Amino acid sequence: MTVELSPVTTFTARLLPALARPGGNTVCSPLSAQVALTLAALGARGETFAELEQVLGAPARELARTAAELAQSLAAITDPAAAHLASGVWVHDEQALRGQYRERVEQELGAGIGALDLTDAAAIDRSRTAINAWVAERTGGRIPELLSPGMLTPQTLLVLISALHVTAPWMTPLHRADGDFALSDGTEVTVPMLHGTGSGWHEDAHATATALPTKGGALSLVLVRPAASTDAVLEAWAADPSALAGLLDSALGGGDRVRLGMPALETSWGADLSGPLRELGLRRALSPAADLRGILEGPAGISMVIQQAVLSIDEHGMEAAAATAAIMLTGAPATPRHELTLDRPYLLLVCDTARRTPLLVGRIEDPQA
Repeated sequence: MTVELSPVTTFTARLLPALARPGGNTVCSPLSAQVALTLAALGARGETFAELEQVLGAPARELARTAAELAQSLAAITDPAAAHLASGVWVHDEQALRGQYRERVEQELGAGIGALDLTDAAAIDRSRTAINAWVAERTGGRIPELLSPGMLTPQTLLVLISALHVTAPWMTPLHRADGDFALSDGTEVTVPMLHGTGSGWHEDAHATATALPTKGGALSLVLVRPAASTDAVLEAWAADPSALAGLLDSALGGGDRVRLGMPALETSWGADLSGPLRELGLRRALSPAADLRGILEGPAGISMVIQQAVLSIDEHGMEAAAATAAIMLTGAPATPRHELTLDRPYLLLVCDTARRTPLLVGRIEDPQA
């Protein structure tokens, strides 16, 4: 059976290996990065436009439509779960923003437009505070300071932002008990482990996986146990993104019950994505030679692409942010057909269940880091 390969899944598979830090946890949202860069692509021209579309994995208008549909789908998720994907554009000279670009980002992506005041140091700090407050509000307070002092300067022309927030209780609360976790170097540590039942099963040469559903079923956490290492899985996905799409389709397809064990987790991550994006081929857009005249007249290039992400997992549910069910049945539950215990480095993906779309992903080397 052929599995549909979305631009988000393709970009996720390609970006992850470039982000991974040996021995360290990585929690990020390729989706959020893709949406922010789509805001740039909608106003790019020439080679810059072609480069952005090639790296992001689809035509800019298709990327915008996909992001808008996903944002609408996430916004429809209701209590007790909630999910939001928002976009915003802040510009130094609002009058210089091209009308067609404003219309596209407002109508196609639902992005808000804000003004930057960069007249002096105090004004710059007020603008930075305003952007950080906007991000914090749209990430449930989990990303309070996306822009640190010094990131905005009098030379700043434009800031393009995408913010994501997901929170959901498990369909059935998990049981907590200490257990062993083997680090990459073979050292065993004792960590709080969560035990419950997964739904759905995937197995291939590189990994086994299952999904942990949340109340309402709209969101799931896909958990991936590598056969060898997280690096090997990420390399396989980068070489063939359809392998990730197939894993998500199997794990999120329900059916098989899985006896599941995984660490409780509270982790955060942040980085400038410019280097990894250059590895993927995004060079002109990140240089003074960029052609972004569909946004503003005159020369402009992207100087940095900053992302922060946080992920919390406990016995009650999960919460994830980036700036980037049990239905009780009469009778006894069926006996689990499989077992998946994440007691060594593993991968996870917070997903929109129906769309098989990864929202935030993680590579966990040490649950206590």
